Order: sequence, then structure tokens, then C-alpha cells
Amino acid sequence: MTDKSILRLLAARDEKGLTETEKKYGPYMTEISRNITSDIETAKECANEALLALWEASEGGGVRDLRAFIIKTVRNISVSRYRAGTRNRRGNGYDDLPFEELDECIPSGGDVEGEAEARRLADFIGEFVKKLPPRERTAFTARYFFACPLDETAKSLSLSEEQTRKLLYRIRQKLKKKLEREKWI
Repeated sequence: MTDKSILRLLAARDEKGLTETEKKYGPYMTEISRNITSDIETAKECANEALLALWEASEGGGVRDLRAFIIKTVRNISVSRYRAGTRNRRGNGYDDLPFEELDECIPSGGDVEGEAEARRLADFIGEFVKKLPPRERTAFTARYFFACPLDETAKSLSLSEEQTRKLLYRIRQKLKKKLEREKWI
């Protein structure tokens, strides 16, 4: 079933739209979430929460791109779940998480006023990623958006883990310099 057909079902409040979404994207959502949470049960819960969010957002045709909505939503839910589960517990076996790798070059904030600033920063980083060469863009999004483990990222790029680690480091340094030039940090 096409995404447009699924979105029509969802807009019409037909639960078959959720069933079809789960058939089409369920394993993909679970894999994205598992990469972030490192737990299959939590990943399944996050995928189900993403389906619920889709159901709520699709009323009246509120979702335009099913795949993008699902990916972004399951990722955000998974990151929130990961952060909630690891808050105040450093050294819990998640030494090489991609989010921590980015800490060195992305400023953090937490106030209400910072919400708009965070959106502008996300747009800025999105533009940065779009301008990267294809291999670098693939490495960056695999590692930092989909939270793919380093070995899987390396394999998908046909590189060694060390080469991939260095490539990601160079990309982070480029991003950091660009953020500094634009006075983000």
C-alpha cells in the first residue's frame, strides 16, 4: 500500500491505516529505536508510541509525509526515552553513544526561550548536513540521526571502524568551526 493511501485511511480515521503503517514501517521504526535505546522491548514501545502520535497527528490530513513523520517521531521518542533512562547514570555501558560525541560542538540549553533557538540551530545543522559530500552526509545521518552503531556505519560505508571514526571526527570539527563562525558557540 502506498504512503498516500495510508494517509488517506488515517485522515478518514480508519484504523487500517495504522495496521498498514505498522506492516510497512514497523521493523524500520523498531530498528531505529533499538539503535538508540539498545533494548528491543523499549524499541517496540517507542514504535507503538510513534504509531499513536501518527494517529493523533493525522486527523484531518495533518501528516503530509508518512515516512518522514514516522522516522522523526520514533527517533525523538527514543532519544527522550534514552535520556530519561540514563539521566544521572554515567558509565552505564553506553560509552560510545552518538549524542555524547556531538556534545563537543553543539551548544546546549534548556529554557523556554531556548526552544526557538533550538529550532533555528536544528535548521542550521540541517543545512550543514545537506551541503556535505554524499559519503560524509551518509556517515553523519547514520550515526547521529539514526544512531547506528559505529561498526554498522563503517560497514555501510565500506570503511574500517577507525576510518569511520576519523571521518566522523572531521565532520564534527567542520560543524564546530561553522557553529563558531556563526556565533552559535
